[in-house]
This record gives sequence, C-alpha cells and structure tokens, in this order.
Amino acid sequence: MIPLSVSQQLFKDYGIPILESRFYNSKKELLLDSKNLPYPLVVKLSHAALIHKTELKAVRLNIKNDYELEAQVRQLQGIIDSNRLDGTLYEVQPFIADKLEVIIGVKNDGGITKTIKGKKYLKGHGFGHILLFGAGGIYAELYKDAALRILPINRKIAKDLITSTKIGRIIEGYRGKKYDIDTTIEILLSLSKLVKENSNIQQLDINPLFISPDGIYAADIKIFCLGNLFSCFLIHEEFPQFLVCGYT
Repeated sequence: MIPLSVSQQLFKDYGIPILESRFYNSKKELLLDSKNLPYPLVVKLSHAALIHKTELKAVRLNIKNDYELEAQVRQLQGIIDSNRLDGTLYEVQPFIADKLEVIIGVKNDGGITKTIKGKKYLKGHGFGHILLFGAGGIYAELYKDAALRILPINRKIAKDLITSTKIGRIIEGYRGKKYDIDTTIEILLSLSKLVKENSNIQQLDINPLFISPDGIYAADIKIFCLGNLFSCFLIHEEFPQFLVCGYT
C-alpha cells in the first residue's frame, strides 16, 4: 500500500476532493497542537498494517474538545503500544455529521504478473480494471448494495452505475431530499482517467466517500500498485522505496 500522503496528492492532481488531514508523529505533538484544531474532529491511526482500522478501534469520531481529545488519544496510544505499531501517525480530520457514506473501489481483475530479479511487474490483463460503487462505511459488506462496471467509463455509464444501487437512488433524490449526483459522476470519471493513466494500480479503495449537503470528500483512501511505472512516483521522489510495491 502506498503512503496515504501520496494517495491524497494523486487524488488532488486528478481533481478528486479529499477530506483534508493533519498528521502528527506522536501523542505529545498532537496534544500540543490541540488549540489549533477545528472541533468536532476525527482521530485515526495511520499505519500500513492497519487495513481495517475500525475493527481495531483505531478511529475515534466526533471529538468535541481538548478533554475528549486527550482521553481518546491516550486510548489510541495504547493500541499502538499493544500491537507494536512502530512509526504510526495520528491522522486528524474534521467530523462530518450529516452525510451519506459511499464505497468506491477499483480492482485489476485477472492481471498477469512476471517476476524479474525477485520483483513483480504487470504483464497483462483479464477483464482489466473493474469499478465498484455502493453503500459504504463500516457496514458496506453487510448492506451488499453495490454495482460493477468495467473501466474506462463515460458519463452515461457513470450515472447508470450510481442509479443502479439503492444508495444511488437516494443520492439522485428520495422523499424530497437529494444530493449532488453531478459531482459524484465527475468523481467516477476522474477515477476512470486516473486508473487509465496509472495502469499499474492493482487496487484502489475509497471507503468512505462522504456525500453531504456541504460537499463531497474522500475520507479514507487506499491504493495498491504493482511495477515501476506508476506516474505519481515521478513526482513524489521522497518515497523511492515504493517504486515497486507489492500487491496484497
């Protein structure tokens, strides 16, 4: 998995809105900056080993003041220590109360790899990259409300993908309340372009994508890539160790 900061910058480069994050190297560093934080907020642990943060209780929501922040960060530090997660960062984001939670995923289906000098490189495709859209959040697997399309897509396919799900019909408008379906379509089109121009992406997950009356934001991003032609690394040279990254 590539570093979150790289994933976020890649999204910005393609015009995909993200929920801005602040990162802190330690509990002390975070608490010293507490007066500058916009409450209410969310604090997460950021580490390559934390694929499903919620299951480890590594996400704390709706923290309203300094007192709550100190208590929650103390508990998060306990998770870091007990699981020996050296190098973990604290990630802070604003808390969005009124929102829908959507999952968007991309996976390279049937990719063929070739190993050269112990490193894996992408050689060919089966169906290629598949795009998933559906109801997201921690209950995404329980809802089972999702649809698939083969990339690349156009505007018509993007809208059809969204409205073929129950959550998509809510976005389009239900019982007098509607959300910004046009921006949601644009995000899917931008992702289609991103994957087309960075074909070494093996898996990409946005869960959740917040869709709120005030805007749409990718809150949590994971990208796995394969090979050494991933274009974002030509820009982000501070991460040379990820020029070839394993797919898990």
